[in-house]
Amino acid sequence: MKPDKLFRYLYFTVCCFFLFMTDVRAYVDPSVLTYAIQAIAGIAIALGTAVGIYGRRIRKVILGKEEEANRDIAGDDLVFHDPESGDTLRALSFLSGEEISSIRKSQEKKKKTFSLRSGILITLAVSFLWMLYSPLMLYLGNMREFLYDIYSILPAVGIMFAFGMAVGSLVYFIAHKAGPAVYTFFTALGLAFLIISFIHGNFMAGGLPPMDGTSFDWSKYGVQKLQSYVLILVVGVLVVLMAVRMKRRVFFLAANNIAVFLTLIMAATLFNVAYQKNGFTPRASASVTTKNLFVMSENKNVIFFMIDATDSGIFRDLMESEDPEYREYFEDFTYFPNTVGSYTYTSHAVPFILTGEWFENQEDFEVFETRAMNRSKLLASLEEEGYLLGMYEDQLTYADRGIYRFDNVMDDHYVLDSIGEYARQSFYMTWFQYMPYPLKPLFSHEDMFENIQHRAIGQQEPFIGKNIWFNNTQKQTEFSFVDQPCFRFIHLEGAHVPFHFDKDVNEISTQDGSYSQNVQASITIVHNYLSKLKEAGIFDNSAIIVLADHGYRDEDEINALTGRSNPLLLIKGFGEKHAMETSEIPISQIDFQEMYQKLLAGNSSDQLFDLTEGQARKRRFLAFNFNTPELIWEFETEGYAGDFDAMHETGNEFVPD
Repeated sequence: MKPDKLFRYLYFTVCCFFLFMTDVRAYVDPSVLTYAIQAIAGIAIALGTAVGIYGRRIRKVILGKEEEANRDIAGDDLVFHDPESGDTLRALSFLSGEEISSIRKSQEKKKKTFSLRSGILITLAVSFLWMLYSPLMLYLGNMREFLYDIYSILPAVGIMFAFGMAVGSLVYFIAHKAGPAVYTFFTALGLAFLIISFIHGNFMAGGLPPMDGTSFDWSKYGVQKLQSYVLILVVGVLVVLMAVRMKRRVFFLAANNIAVFLTLIMAATLFNVAYQKNGFTPRASASVTTKNLFVMSENKNVIFFMIDATDSGIFRDLMESEDPEYREYFEDFTYFPNTVGSYTYTSHAVPFILTGEWFENQEDFEVFETRAMNRSKLLASLEEEGYLLGMYEDQLTYADRGIYRFDNVMDDHYVLDSIGEYARQSFYMTWFQYMPYPLKPLFSHEDMFENIQHRAIGQQEPFIGKNIWFNNTQKQTEFSFVDQPCFRFIHLEGAHVPFHFDKDVNEISTQDGSYSQNVQASITIVHNYLSKLKEAGIFDNSAIIVLADHGYRDEDEINALTGRSNPLLLIKGFGEKHAMETSEIPISQIDFQEMYQKLLAGNSSDQLFDLTEGQARKRRFLAFNFNTPELIWEFETEGYAGDFDAMHETGNEFVPD
């Protein structure tokens, strides 16, 4: 490589590396770059390409015509000026006519030939984007969602990259042999595909549906489809004009520069994000396992049974209209329908429930959660009383050795269970992010992220909180007992999307499922668990909280943010015996910390809150969108928890410093 080209590539790589030195946030939604940085990258690419193609003309303007005249480019001759004699000499004049003719024929032959370089560089850029950049950025943006570390997936993405290079190189080799017209066509096609997919994945991915299990409704993306068509048309026309109007050598040079610059920018971004997120650090060996899930004390137990996304209002409707036996299921419990939650989503709600500390974007969330968990009054009280702690929560973030306070957390190292299946699901995810909107539905499905997330095997069985797994396991497993009192926090997927359960926890198609059926399936699981506790003779001696992290109302039915503010809550104290009761006192999840202390002290469920029915009270709820957790809005309500119209914004917003 010539020194000027090497300098040019290194210059833009280093510049882009520092341009990308920001705290980049990524989510399950695979949009991983901020729009401002993407714009800077696009400008850098355009400028770099212009310099690469028109560098000689720029030098001519800067150096002036006299300096440039020393090279007679049209005549392929060098002109020298003797400063002493003032004579003008031409280099070729010293050669014979036959030698000059031979040189000119050699140059003409060289001009007619073309190399594989453009095809190889475009293949490199596309393979890097699809086989390396996309899966690694997905991992780095969602590390807490995976059991394995980056070193577990590097062999897989390496094989994928090698496969992409081999296939692409073969295609361009065949096109090269077919002739310059065919090769130019495939170069233009590959260049257009590279640019279109890069722009879609980085500029136009912010509006993609969330990867939380919700079924995709692509009919809502008409505007995005139109934007895709416009982009395809504009890029296609520009690339065709380049291929037709430019000299073939200049067109290939432009393609080379675009491919190289895009590859270097992606490489710099990938390295920077991995460095900022400590992605190169091997994953800590701590793993949340199923160990002791059905180990209890015959004397005293505290059980938190969390069924995800179960709305209190929906539960009440089902109980009053379709399933009156729910009152029998929850005999000895008190139901608190007037409960306001804390956050819209699990990631923030679970640590709040356990610690009572608000996260307001004041620091990195992992740092916050670790510190909050370490000083949790609930966990400290349980440890002081000698409880054996079990935390069956597969989304637990704990950045230090405090996680080993839970007896089901064990050292382990997880690797991919299948490189082929990982590659297939990664292809679907990349297609979902980088292809134009009209083509996204071809390979996109709501389970693809989950299929990547759970591609892990280790020495221990990880706890992943699946409804069917837990329901089947509890039917096949008997309780065993220890002398210590036991604390069990069990978090299941519950009523969470996708809606693929009937009321008896049989898996059905999402077309036949509904949210109400998912709620019914969740209650069936809880009922089976409570029955199992009764059969083992440990129900009466257990304090049990059945709760949800947040509620759920369909966004077509009500505001998708405030519609999550009314989670389920039922409580039974030690030795409590009575028919199911309903209390309308205005509860907030902020009250839970004081409630825990009273529950541990032996109070019954009607003595846990110093509140009265009908009491006027202002309750807080923090909301964020699934795809943009870096922006948190504050809401308040003085009305009933199920009255979502009474929930209003305060005007306070929390963004990272």
